[in-house]
Amino acid sequence: MRDGPSRQQLLRDKVYGVLVLLANQEETNSICVDYEKSVAEVYADTVLATIELYSCRNPLHHVYHGLVYRPDGSFTSWTPRWDVDNPVPKMTPFPFNACRDRPVKSVDNTNISSQYLRLSGMYYSEVTHTLARMDEDNFANKDNPLLEMYDMITERPGTESLRKLARTSTVGESLDLEILADVLLAFRENSDRGKDMMNRGLWYLLARVTCNHRRFFTHKGTFGLGPECMRTGDIVVVLFGGETPYILRPHGDEYYFMGQAYVDEIMQGELVYAMDASEVEEQEFVLV
Repeated sequence: MRDGPSRQQLLRDKVYGVLVLLANQEETNSICVDYEKSVAEVYADTVLATIELYSCRNPLHHVYHGLVYRPDGSFTSWTPRWDVDNPVPKMTPFPFNACRDRPVKSVDNTNISSQYLRLSGMYYSEVTHTLARMDEDNFANKDNPLLEMYDMITERPGTESLRKLARTSTVGESLDLEILADVLLAFRENSDRGKDMMNRGLWYLLARVTCNHRRFFTHKGTFGLGPECMRTGDIVVVLFGGETPYILRPHGDEYYFMGQAYVDEIMQGELVYAMDASEVEEQEFVLV
């Protein structure tokens, strides 16, 4: 009796099967069906084809490394693990435009392969401090990292930093400062009022975009929200074709891709404006 298809073959079939459904011939021909390739290579081919066809970084938004990133020698850091559940919501149904519609530069075989991806963009800043990972266990208690950041932010004069914290805590969604303050106070007091707020959906609003992320500060003094695997020494960049900033980890002259980030100061093309004014320079980042 013949054995059934292997798990590796089934995973490749899920990608190759989609090609049959595509009406556009260019899309159909964008990936060469090759069962000699590993699942990691097929997934990488999918990322590369999408970037070439649509000049966007959307496949990178599916990358999830969990709590700690460990290179495994098969999947590159920029290849999504579509065979593994990803509990983290992507930051882009929201109307961000960090690259200010600057498209991906034309690529050829010298720019891309299944092992590395050479992308252009702009360096923003280095991560100088990270807070504890936010999860369901620490979200509704006094060890909440959001409370820690709130205490650090309230030491700054004025209310603009608090407004940025409110937007960062909801990845750009509108949240009144008084409501945010009430929620944080309720968390700190662990009061019945806090439980009532959670029941009214405010807990869900914050938890939906915050859990499994990590808050951080940069060398510029700004703060943001990034993937839970990020750490001090990582860098924040904006890549052409990308709707949000990204976190990269230096690895010699190359970089590991960690995931999407929210930094309020650069969500709507501000870094591109700075580049056009010769205040920052375009750079090339080789992802492995």
